[in-house]
Amino acid sequence: MEPHNHCPKEYKDNFLDVLAHHHHHASTNILVALIINVLFTVAVFVGGYYTNSSAIFSEGVHNLGCTLSLFLAWVFEKVSTRAANDRYTFGYYRYSLCGTLLNGLVLTAGSIMVIIHTLGIMEHEHEQNLSVDGMLFVAVGGILFKFLAVMTTRHGHDSNERLVNLHLMSDAFGWMALLVASAVLKFVDIQWLDPALSILIAVYVLIGVFKNFYDSIIMVMEATPHGVCSLEVGENIKNMDGVEDLVKLRLWSLSEHVACGMVVVKSNLKNEQDIANLRSRIALLLQNNNIADFAIEID
Repeated sequence: MEPHNHCPKEYKDNFLDVLAHHHHHASTNILVALIINVLFTVAVFVGGYYTNSSAIFSEGVHNLGCTLSLFLAWVFEKVSTRAANDRYTFGYYRYSLCGTLLNGLVLTAGSIMVIIHTLGIMEHEHEQNLSVDGMLFVAVGGILFKFLAVMTTRHGHDSNERLVNLHLMSDAFGWMALLVASAVLKFVDIQWLDPALSILIAVYVLIGVFKNFYDSIIMVMEATPHGVCSLEVGENIKNMDGVEDLVKLRLWSLSEHVACGMVVVKSNLKNEQDIANLRSRIALLLQNNNIADFAIEID
């Protein structure tokens, strides 16, 4: 059996250089968005206290979770670029999954607390002493702050940064919904509208959390990377000249943006140059399927 062959050095070195460059910009952008979100979260809780709005309080809790999410995203963005060592031979890429799981727990707990708190308010028949003008002011500020944070991550150098950008964009739309609700309350006295919006925001956050949990579990279970068809890759390898049989094909993800592969084939080739050419063709096929790091064995 030929000794296994990892991703060609020229390709791998270039990939790691580009990845490190993107991670540097991504972590800087996330840090700026984090600072903006910290300042705004404090303002939201103050606004929720003075307006007596459960919807704004709900957004405050959501923003607190979002702030933690941004902080963990920034930390794990830094950690995930550390070089592999004797303990972490695959590197630190999967530390990003720890951030996803922790963020999910925080957002889930916060959303459940908001729903329980809001349902308690709706059980009482007394009217809320809402400051609608204050709600309008806070909602406008929310839209401006969130879109400012969105602009800092709009380029999306990697999947982590794009996910943060999507999260911030959804937050901005939530504040737009709150602005519309506040405008309605300005002219129509609908007491249940504010707590109902609060519950809708919490449910929306829970749906997003469950989706991220599912995506993370898929990676932990080492499923085939998203967008890659293992059957198609396997058939293409089997149809290559010199391949008698595909003994083993393993494709999995270390993180959202780093996929790995292992290929073992049985070949009828005897010439070393022909074997090297076959290995190169398999390597090119894996690269074209965004498999960043792989090993190839030819028997």
